[in-house]
Amino acid sequence: MTSLQTRQEKIKAKRMQTPFREFVLEIASWMPFALTKNNGVVSRYPTERMSHVVSNKEFETIRNDVPTITPDGDDFFANMQKLFTSIPINATIQQGKNDATEYADSVLNSKSVYLSFGVFESCSYIAYSALVTNNCSYILNSMQITNSCENIYYSKAIDKSSNIYYSKFIINSSNIRFSSNLTGCRDCIGCNDLQNVSYYINNREYTKDEYEKYRTMMMQKTQLFEEKYSAVSNISLNA
Repeated sequence: MTSLQTRQEKIKAKRMQTPFREFVLEIASWMPFALTKNNGVVSRYPTERMSHVVSNKEFETIRNDVPTITPDGDDFFANMQKLFTSIPINATIQQGKNDATEYADSVLNSKSVYLSFGVFESCSYIAYSALVTNNCSYILNSMQITNSCENIYYSKAIDKSSNIYYSKFIINSSNIRFSSNLTGCRDCIGCNDLQNVSYYINNREYTKDEYEKYRTMMMQKTQLFEEKYSAVSNISLNA
């Protein structure tokens, strides 16, 4: 058995006896979709794991100053731990030119990003979202939004699209609500598995006037629902 296989067997034996909460703490929490206050700054690291977190601005000035440590015997992992715990860690991952992204993690060349994760390359005005890339803007509560998307709300897996609400798996489309698996479509409500169509409701074609009338009614109902939900949420948060 190779040394790698031996180590894999040891890890397997340990994990079979590890409670799930302990596993999450030891493994998954190294890359959490969560932020916490650590050492006075917003950080990706919980205080119980990392106590030497510094602000990103401070980290930029000291990132090349690696301290010298005295090896503790021949134990490689013990020496690595000693080195790792002696180096200040940046609070979040921020690369390139960012603006107003202090409350986000893993951000590259973007601006105005709040409580979001994995926002890359010229994205702006992103909130409560994850994996937003390549020139996207005005994204709220959404995930996996790519390639020049705009005005995406409560949706996931959206590409090259705009004005998408409560939908998923949408490509090269616009003005889509409560739909999934659409490509090259526009002005659709409650549709699934369609390509290159317009003015559809529940997979049925309508005239533009009929569609607009239904859309107006749907938006009014949606607004009432959101207002009611928001009021309940505010009560819960303030309790």
